[in-house]
Amino acid sequence: MAHAQSKDEKDVAAAVLQLRDAMVGANKSALESLTGPTLTYGHSNGRIENQAEFVDYLVSGKGDFVTMDLSDQTILITGNTAIVRHTLQGDTADGGKPGR
Repeated sequence: MAHAQSKDEKDVAAAVLQLRDAMVGANKSALESLTGPTLTYGHSNGRIENQAEFVDYLVSGKGDFVTMDLSDQTILITGNTAIVRHTLQGDTADGGKPGR
């Protein structure tokens, strides 16, 4: 059964792609405008970053997404809140060293 996306869901999906591109491109202004001051970003190793730490980690090159593919995405909108879940697979080069 197919589910047609609403306009709001399409807008959120587009914002997710913009964030992906900003993360891969380490675009500071886009990262700051697409996230908020209450951001918490959890890494697979358990490290949690706030917005400033998240942006700095990518822009400084300490963290580098070389590629990022998103799949199996779902979007749930409740009021003014969107919850997006997906599977992220990517290649990294943190600190210039390829990820494992």
